[in-house]
Amino acid sequence: MTSGFQEIVPHSGTSEVLLGEDRAALRERLGDRETFRKGKATAQLSDHYSAHGLILHFDDDSKLHSIEFTPPSDPHLYSARLLGVSHSSVLQRLAERNIRVEPEDVGWGLTDLDISLFVSSISEPESPIEAVTMYSKGHRAFNLEFFNSQSPGIGRVHQIIPREGLTSLRLGDLRDDVHEALGPGMTWLSGPGPTISDRFLEEGLDVGYDDHGRIIRIIASPPALAIFEGVDLLSLNYRDAASEMLARGHRIDEKEGEIHLADLGFSIWTARIGDDTLPVCAVAFSAMSGKSRITLHQPTMP
Repeated sequence: MTSGFQEIVPHSGTSEVLLGEDRAALRERLGDRETFRKGKATAQLSDHYSAHGLILHFDDDSKLHSIEFTPPSDPHLYSARLLGVSHSSVLQRLAERNIRVEPEDVGWGLTDLDISLFVSSISEPESPIEAVTMYSKGHRAFNLEFFNSQSPGIGRVHQIIPREGLTSLRLGDLRDDVHEALGPGMTWLSGPGPTISDRFLEEGLDVGYDDHGRIIRIIASPPALAIFEGVDLLSLNYRDAASEMLARGHRIDEKEGEIHLADLGFSIWTARIGDDTLPVCAVAFSAMSGKSRITLHQPTMP
C-alpha cells in the first residue's frame, strides 16, 4: 500500500483500509508503525502509520473502530479532496449534497456519516482541514454529558483490592451508587468498550458500565494515587513497576504497553510502546466479556 488518494466510503472505510479489520492483518499489510494510547485512560492501543498518514484506533476485540487521516494521505469524500482544503469550500460541497454538518469543539461533524473534520479555527473561512476521522456507524465519540453531584467525592487516594477493584468502588457495583459516592463528572455514550462510561476528574477515575448499569471497567490515572501493598503504582515508571511486582512475588504477563497481573485481576499501563522508562499512566480492572475471569462483586441487597 502507498500513501495517496483514498476515497472514503462512510461507515465502511477506503479501498485500502476497512473498518472492522483485524489489527494483526493491518500491521502485516501496512508495515512500520508507532503504537500508543490516545489518552492515559484509553484502554485500546492505537497504531500510527506515519508513512501512510493513517492513525488507526481499535475496539476491545482489536477490530478497527475508526480511521484518522493526516498528511501525506489524501482522503476524498464524494470525489472532493478534504485535507489542506479550506473548510468553507468543503462545507459548500457538502451542502450541495444535503449532508448535515454540525460544529464541534475543533471542527465539524458530519453527523449522519460519522465523520469529523478537524479545523483549528472554524471562525476563519479559509482555515484548512488538518485531519479527518471516520468512525464505524453510530460511534463518533463526542456524545458528552456533564452531571453534578452533592457528594464531596472520595478523594484521589485509592486502595487496590485484588480481583475486585478499589476500596471506593468495585466491579459489579451499580452506577447509581457510584454517582452517589463520587463527585461531579462527565458521561460519554459511545465509542469502543463499555456502553456508558463516566469520568471523574477530581478522583482520577474512569468507570465503564454494562447495559444493566453495573461496573465492568475501572481505570485509575493521574491525578489519582493507586496504592497496592503500600506503593503508589502511578508514581513508578513502567520498568520499575514490573520489577516491583516481581520482587513482591507476583506473576506478571507483559503485553503491549501493559503489565497484566492475572492472579491479582488488574493491569498496569504505559502510554507508548517501546520505552519502558516512561511512567505508568493507569491501573485498570476489567470484567469485559472475554477479557477477564474476574467475578463481579455483587452489592449486598438491603
